Amino acid sequence: MSESRTKNTVRNLYWGTWAKFISILTPFITRTAMIYVLGMRYVGLDSLFVSVLNVLSLAEAGFGEALVFSMYEPMAKHDAKAVNALLAFYRKCYRIIGIVILALGICMLPFLNFLVKGDVPAEVNMRILFCIHLLNTVIGYFTFAYRGSIFQAQQRVDISKRITLLIKIVSSIIQTALLIAYRNYYVYILVGPLATTAQNLIIANVAKKQYPEFYCEGMIEGDEKKEVQDKVAGLFFQKIGNIVLTSVDTVVISIFLGLEVLGIYNGYYYVIIALVGFITVIENAMIPSIGNSIVMESKEKNYRDFRKFHFLIIWILTWWSACLLCLLQPFMELWQGKENMLSFGMVILFCFYFYLHHAGDITYMYKEAAGIWWEGRYYALLAAIENLILNIILLQIIGLPGILISTIIAIITVHTPYGSWILFKNYLGVKKKFVLYLKRMLLYLVIAVLISSFTYGVCILVPIKNLWFRLIIHGGICIIFPNLIFIVCYWKLDDFQVAWKYIIGILRKKC
Repeated sequence: MSESRTKNTVRNLYWGTWAKFISILTPFITRTAMIYVLGMRYVGLDSLFVSVLNVLSLAEAGFGEALVFSMYEPMAKHDAKAVNALLAFYRKCYRIIGIVILALGICMLPFLNFLVKGDVPAEVNMRILFCIHLLNTVIGYFTFAYRGSIFQAQQRVDISKRITLLIKIVSSIIQTALLIAYRNYYVYILVGPLATTAQNLIIANVAKKQYPEFYCEGMIEGDEKKEVQDKVAGLFFQKIGNIVLTSVDTVVISIFLGLEVLGIYNGYYYVIIALVGFITVIENAMIPSIGNSIVMESKEKNYRDFRKFHFLIIWILTWWSACLLCLLQPFMELWQGKENMLSFGMVILFCFYFYLHHAGDITYMYKEAAGIWWEGRYYALLAAIENLILNIILLQIIGLPGILISTIIAIITVHTPYGSWILFKNYLGVKKKFVLYLKRMLLYLVIAVLISSFTYGVCILVPIKNLWFRLIIHGGICIIFPNLIFIVCYWKLDDFQVAWKYIIGILRKKC
């Protein structure tokens, strides 16, 4: 990786981490206020709307990523004319997508009551609330959201992250203050569309000033347009699968178990998403640089980088899985209260879900950067269909644990192996590398289970009744033991040595 790519990755990672930290902390504060001011059913209702709108947003699925990928090469060649034509095409399509999502949302209105088991809070009208959430979703498509792609293609995601950081802080402070002052859900969610509008307008204005040479003008050629359309089509199928795989659980719980159970479940899921968010920051910071490297460097060089980055992600997943196993229950008791907790068996399932769902992220990153979308258009969709069917069956047999078990089965049997094979077949090459990758994945999983179990055993040997002290002391154990054991286990592995040198190199440049 060249110095400029490394510099951009570090800069994107730094600001992306701060933006993600704020984007997790501020909703955590507002969610806490909602639990204690309005109650768990409101939390469940909020989660349901978010999941439904994620599904409706499939109209956009894959389009933004395909356009950014198409910009990598003209950006590297300083071809402003080609970039401007892509932006013009992007703007036109985004407006169409916004209208489609709005229409789909309006069509959903008569069926909202079927998505909830039992009654909704008497003080609210589901249709009015849904319309406000829908407005917050579609407004970006009409307020220059497409201009943010310039920063991503230029490997300067840090600029847009700074703006997002500021808007998140301000909007969350306003939301929490209004929620506490008025104890009214309507007032709380009306801040969302205003914040989204402000964020998109500011990003668009900064992009215009920072890169005045890029603006909407011209038309992309027929062959290029067809190439973009093929990429969008391939991504569309993958996005359908990924969104259904992650969002359908919420809808199924709401339909069969009700809003209160959904609210409790989503408290645990929120913690998982918070950790995933930080991993996503790392990955999003790296994808533009990986895309640039794929264009500029040899395939063998990129394969070496692939193994290095994969190992780093596994390290993070192993460490954080151990933290989840040891700290999730005391944290949830402190946050949501003992009456709003799930069993420890659910915690174990959440740990497996967290690790397995993201152990194969490296293949997603390289497929994203290399534009390998059409070739893998079916794998995520197959996993999602399998998950949905198992969701409904296992929920009836074993209850709430069936939701996580069905997703884990879909990840193990279809999502990870099939998705990984697509990358090796279409870019990294040769069956031998793919087999080695699967063997490493199995080894990493076994050691992750052993490390997490050992760390949990150490925590049990240090019993502490006070929840705050337990989190602090056990948190210290989780910082030291998983990382120490991980280093001991992998010290002689080539991938560890390469990854370690990479980390030291980044720290030295940062210092």
